[in-house]
Amino acid sequence: MKVRPLLQLLAALGVVAGLWQLTAMLTRGVERHRLDPGWTIVRPPSEVCTLALVDGVLWTGGRDGLVLVDRHTLHPAPVPEGAPEFPRVWAILADRRGRVWVGHDGGLELWEEGLWSHRELPGLRRVLALAEDPEGRILAGGEAGVAVGPEPGWQRLAIPPEATLPAFDLVFVDRDGTLWLGSSHPTRGGLVAFDGTTWTRCSVGAELPHPSVNAVVRDGRGDLWVGTGFASRGGAARFSGGHWSFLGETDGLAGPKVRSIFPDRGGRLWFGSEYHGMAILEPDGSWHRIPPGRGLAGREVKVMLEDDTGYWFGTDSGLSRFRKGDTPPWTP
Repeated sequence: MKVRPLLQLLAALGVVAGLWQLTAMLTRGVERHRLDPGWTIVRPPSEVCTLALVDGVLWTGGRDGLVLVDRHTLHPAPVPEGAPEFPRVWAILADRRGRVWVGHDGGLELWEEGLWSHRELPGLRRVLALAEDPEGRILAGGEAGVAVGPEPGWQRLAIPPEATLPAFDLVFVDRDGTLWLGSSHPTRGGLVAFDGTTWTRCSVGAELPHPSVNAVVRDGRGDLWVGTGFASRGGAARFSGGHWSFLGETDGLAGPKVRSIFPDRGGRLWFGSEYHGMAILEPDGSWHRIPPGRGLAGREVKVMLEDDTGYWFGTDSGLSRFRKGDTPPWTP
């Protein structure tokens, strides 16, 4: 091929690529203006995997580190003075004493009475999950185990070999104090429970539809729900009346993987998927779905929160809010 025709071909390809990028930009703009009534997309943050409401301000964590959002103006709010440079934030916990704990790639930070402090945890550097037990103790989960503190000092939780997981990226404390620990590893994950005396491991097929455990919650009726799955496999597990049962797409879920579960104040259960938006289970047993593109900033719904202004959804591509008082955000 001669040089001149080659240059012409490359120039033509550049024009096509430029037109494609322009079209993509315009399409994204149109999608933003096609939000259903009541929905708002908030960026920054660009990705959200944890949420907490602190003194009327929404604290979000993800790959941008720590980002605060004014929940009324939806504008960024200043991070409290003296904060460290946060790498990726995985967990934020506002405890009953008003303290705020931030788990991140570099460990654990505490914000208390206007001051920041770093907490060294025995054997843990990366903190992936946080929870508070009925006695006010904080539990921090990481790749190497679980630490409990802060008083009388941080201690490693003694986990027997039969309850060991590849990582402890889910920590949930039940109403009766039972500790649930989960791992989202796609093949070697799982769920274990500790009632203070005995460790119990849930088995795939009997208690769990998939080994990758992503969420554990207790609903208002007392039923335990577990969200599982990886890629195109998974589902939700329900423990009620001493028996386990599974739910999948044919039962009403938006997609096979359940990334998050949230019980709201009205008795509904919200199930976030990885690719397919959300599904809502009403107290009467009926289902609704919210597909991607109807208000969600991204396709993967990682975390949810409710306050008096509306519902907040942390996704792989930003934060969404549905304002209370508008038409319900689901497709019948």
